Amino acid sequence: MTCAFCWLVWALFGVMGAWVLGEAFRRLPSEGQRLALRLLPLALIALAIPAAWMAVDHKTELLRDPLMSGEERHRVQLRAALRRDSLAARYAPPGRAWQ
Repeated sequence: MTCAFCWLVWALFGVMGAWVLGEAFRRLPSEGQRLALRLLPLALIALAIPAAWMAVDHKTELLRDPLMSGEERHRVQLRAALRRDSLAARYAPPGRAWQ
């Protein structure tokens, strides 16, 4: 139920944002529209690079060895999970069981 609501809100915000951008583009003078059409691909690339960088987990290990085996990938992921769990256990409040 909650997930369906989130998808509905996400879609509505997307439509509203596209409508606002379309109206802003329509109100630009013709020179501004041509300039916007030239700069739009550059802006999209500039926004996509940080998003792609944040989306990939364990990127430094993948960049170091992009053709690593499946066992090596599992080892990298397990090491990160163990590090995360040990940090969580270290900073857990005293007297509370960490889960």
